[in-house]
Amino acid sequence: MNKKYIRIIIDIVMTILLPLLMAYSLIGEKFHEVIGSVIFVLFIVHHILNRRWYESLLTPKRAAKASGRQFCRKGKYNPRRIFQTVLNALLLLLSEIKGYL
Repeated sequence: MNKKYIRIIIDIVMTILLPLLMAYSLIGEKFHEVIGSVIFVLFIVHHILNRRWYESLLTPKRAAKASGRQFCRKGKYNPRRIFQTVLNALLLLLSEIKGYL
């Protein structure tokens, strides 16, 4: 099975499980804990499978070429791509801030 299909399947499963996780009063404590554990594992796997996105985001194009790496920033940052990158950074920041509250 292709990595792309695995990523899609993981994203779909996480999308389905998230509303169930939020329905604590409907599903009960045990099921809530099981779903939470599954989503946590899928979250980790999701980020491992998408690690090249982080690498391409953080690696300057010249440094990637000089080191012989195949990944580097691909394409130009159009308004949509800038919005998606900023949105992802804000979600990461807010999740970290929420952990301290």
